[in-house]
Amino acid sequence: MNSSYSFPMLPSQVIITSGQGMGKSPLNAFDSALLDAKVGDLNLLKTSSIVPPGAEVIALREHPEALALPAGSIVPAVYTCFVDDAAGEVISACLAVGLPSCESTGVIFEYCGRGHLSEIRPLVRSMAAEALKSRGKSSFQVLYAESELTVPDRSYGCVVALAILLDPSAGQDNGT
Repeated sequence: MNSSYSFPMLPSQVIITSGQGMGKSPLNAFDSALLDAKVGDLNLLKTSSIVPPGAEVIALREHPEALALPAGSIVPAVYTCFVDDAAGEVISACLAVGLPSCESTGVIFEYCGRGHLSEIRPLVRSMAAEALKSRGKSSFQVLYAESELTVPDRSYGCVVALAILLDPSAGQDNGT
């Protein structure tokens, strides 16, 4: 197994996922949401939001084999989360990957808070669109990872949306 990283790393894959969870503490709710997103046994290294030209975007729910890493692996990730204990409150997390129609630099933007995805998704799309336009890109597609939860009684609720940045050629895929 190649367990060393070489920085700077140029990711060739962006794996998007989301989750929701509940717990008796904010941290337990966050852990539960990460487990639901299928990244609960990874160490997330928060990073900023640039997608390299030509990177493949993979939805983890549709391709669970795309993130077969050993437990404890340290992985760069763009993520957002929101934790709340106000029973009955709707909370949401949304991450948008904006990809220009030409093979060029893409962006990842995220937002979370109280409210429905129907309110938050247009905001995140607009942030990604603005970032792409500032890079001279007016034609693009947007892919989403998103989660919405109604906070239960006597519990914390958490929503997360993530983009994991990988370079399989560096030995990060399938635990090799």
